[in-house]
Amino acid sequence: MAKYLTYLTFLFLLCGCGKNILDPAIVDELKHPTKFPDIYVPTVLEMDKLMAEYPTAEVEKVKVVPVADTKYSTVQMMVVRQGIEIPTHYHKDHDEMIHVKKGQGIVILDGTRYHVKEGSVILIPRKVRHKFINTGEGVNVAFSIFFPPYTGGDIKFIKEKRHKLAPAIEPGFGAGAAAPSGGGGGGHSH
Repeated sequence: MAKYLTYLTFLFLLCGCGKNILDPAIVDELKHPTKFPDIYVPTVLEMDKLMAEYPTAEVEKVKVVPVADTKYSTVQMMVVRQGIEIPTHYHKDHDEMIHVKKGQGIVILDGTRYHVKEGSVILIPRKVRHKFINTGEGVNVAFSIFFPPYTGGDIKFIKEKRHKLAPAIEPGFGAGAAAPSGGGGGGHSH
């Protein structure tokens, strides 16, 4: 049997058919020829029906609903309440695409801020630090697609340093304002 598989592999490589022979999925299927293949059924889903089926409880700030899985991706619906912030994080092994279906907010990708709204599509390659803040008037609903399928094990949250606010500038002494005139300018140098 092993001799036959070696011959078949050589034949595939010789005719150029074996360029994908090292694909882990193909190798796994060859190792387990009696294993039934995963079957994924095409599906059409409606956001309003999903939201009705999985309502967000009053105490939930963020709700993540698994929607679908395929051999190569995972789809989730995310509902983020008004004023809520998803902390800065990244995914070590997954690319992510987010399609905003309802609401608006600010997404920060590697330190750059973007305003997003209904219809926006956000592309986040693996290892890119990202954060979301719902700045809209209500809930934000988005569909997140992960490539490869998401297992949840590669999410890394980043502890952010809280910056101290600069002291308030006294009225009339800000940039562009004239310095106070008269008396007492002596003794102070820069």
